[in-house]
Amino acid sequence: MKTKRFALLLACILCITVVFLLYGDPSVQPSIQSIVTETHSRISNWKGSQASREATKEPDPEEKYLKHLGFGVDEPRLYPASRWSNTTLPVFVTALSPSESHFIHGFLKSFQHFFLNSLLIIYDLGINPSEYSLINNICNSSNCILRTFDFDAYPSHVRNLQLYAYRPIIIQEVINQAGAVIMMDVQYVFTSGEIHNIVSKAEKDGIVAWPINQPTSALTHPRMFDYFNTKQEKFFFHRMVQPNHIVLYNIDIIHFKIMFHWVKCALAPNCIAPIGAQNSGCRFDKKPLYRYSGCHRYDMSALNVVLGLMFDFSSSHYSAKEEDKFFRLVDVEKDFIADPDKNSTIFPDSN
Repeated sequence: MKTKRFALLLACILCITVVFLLYGDPSVQPSIQSIVTETHSRISNWKGSQASREATKEPDPEEKYLKHLGFGVDEPRLYPASRWSNTTLPVFVTALSPSESHFIHGFLKSFQHFFLNSLLIIYDLGINPSEYSLINNICNSSNCILRTFDFDAYPSHVRNLQLYAYRPIIIQEVINQAGAVIMMDVQYVFTSGEIHNIVSKAEKDGIVAWPINQPTSALTHPRMFDYFNTKQEKFFFHRMVQPNHIVLYNIDIIHFKIMFHWVKCALAPNCIAPIGAQNSGCRFDKKPLYRYSGCHRYDMSALNVVLGLMFDFSSSHYSAKEEDKFFRLVDVEKDFIADPDKNSTIFPDSN
């Protein structure tokens, strides 16, 4: 009974509404029409303002940095069309932090011995003025340039040298200018000038580096794999290579497929240094050995994830042999001799 009454009431309301709309006071009609018109007008204005915002929107900070480094431009500088023609390639590059300034003398001595006709660019990462002046005097020649890295041109996390975010940026700065680069950490010295085979391979394939025993999965924080939208297990048997001695030519594949993604990660703190990442307390005794060791290698991890994705998780395409090394790591105890009279460090001849 109640249901019938409710249905009857609803029917009456509907009938009254229809009659009112058809035969009611005409003065009401424009009001309804004006509401509809106003609504459409507001929607159109909103769409227009959104389109205007999109057209005038400032580029993302990351995009700005990438353009500064030669990415996302109409005509990228690619080797061999764009290169330094008056310089022997590749150009050698190293970076010098305040804690590493004592290595530079041996590094320079070995470089000048084996690569007299090549160019070396040294990036100052914050050494003190007296050290800068001293190194600048040693480096003051046609084959040596001392540059101050412009931290202000990049995101604030790049100043944290422990993240090594500066390294791919420096490599990109130079390779974009010169066309080819050999990046070598200052903690190494050169032992040979014979680099023809390595350089030829790098010129052909774009990249040559030296592998280590650990797989990428063991030295990469799991969240970095998430950033690259990939899975850790794909890197269980992908051998890492080191970016602290690497040869690169700015050919098409290197510019678009390797350096772009490596540099982009270096510019993003949540990529290069995921929350919880650290570079100490490694547990290499964990089995199986491809499990995450608890140590993250920052720029090295990023490079190897990019390489793994690019080369189908095989490092054979770009790995160099141990016997092709033309450098060695400095042995501090054997190579450095304290000179109390000069309060300095003498580096013996490289053999």
